[in-house]
Amino acid sequence: MKEMRLRRWPLLGAMVHEFPVGPDEAQHLISLLRRFDLHAVQLGVPLLEEIMAGEERMATWRTKLEAAALPILALGGYRNLIAPEKTKREANIAFLQRCLEIAPQFGTTVVATETGTYNRESDWASSPENQGQEAWDTLCATLHELLPVAEQHGTILALEGHVNHVINTPERLARLLEHFPTPHLQVVLDPFNKGSFHNRSTWIFCGESVPICHSLSSMSLSIRSPRSFTSCSLRLGKSLTCKSDQLIKDLFSDKKDTLVV
Repeated sequence: MKEMRLRRWPLLGAMVHEFPVGPDEAQHLISLLRRFDLHAVQLGVPLLEEIMAGEERMATWRTKLEAAALPILALGGYRNLIAPEKTKREANIAFLQRCLEIAPQFGTTVVATETGTYNRESDWASSPENQGQEAWDTLCATLHELLPVAEQHGTILALEGHVNHVINTPERLARLLEHFPTPHLQVVLDPFNKGSFHNRSTWIFCGESVPICHSLSSMSLSIRSPRSFTSCSLRLGKSLTCKSDQLIKDLFSDKKDTLVV
C-alpha cells in the first residue's frame, strides 16, 4: 500500500452508508464527498455487503476512490458478536472473517464492529444478560474465532463499545484488551455510545489501541501513526463544533507527522 502524508488536520471522511449511493455508484459518492469537502471513506454495511458480492466490483470501488484521492480507511462490518441465536451468530462470525480476509483488497487493515447484545428483538437494545458471565464467555469465544483470521491476514478487528452492549464501559473494554493482548484487536472509540460526551479520560484510556475515533458531534477522524491506525467519518446532519474540533486536536497534538494509507 502506498503511504502519503496528510494534507490537512484533522482529516475528515464519511461513513458511506450515510449517503444515498448504490453498489455501482462510486462516482456519485465521489461527487458527494467533494461537495462536503470530505477526504476519506469508511465503507460499511449494507453497501459493503453488496460491493463484496463481486471481485470486480470491489476492485472498481478501490480504484475509483484511490484515483480521486479518497482512500478507504476502514470497513464497517458491524455485526452482533454475541447474538443469542447460534445460527445468526455463526453467520455474523463468517461475515466478519470474510471482511478481515479481504480488507487489504480495499487498501485497509481495519474492520470495525460492535460487540453485541443478548437482546432477541434488536441488535442495539440492552439485555440484563449482557453483563453476565455467559455473555462474556460468548464474546471471548467469538473473538477466538475472529482474531486468528486477523493475524493471518495482517488486519485489525476494531470493537466499538455501546451502552446497551456486552462491552458498555471503559473498564470492561480494558479487561477485554488485557484478555486478548494482541495488536490485531483494537478499539472504535465513540463517546456518544458511552453516554459520556465530555469524558476526556475515556479517550485517553485506550491509548494506542484506538484505530477509529468518533468525536462528540458524531465526527470521525482518520489517522495513522507508527502504532495505531484510525479511520474517519462525519455523519451528515451533524455540525462539527469548535469544542469537539479542539478536543480532537488536543488529544492528537503529538501526532503531527501522521500518515494515512
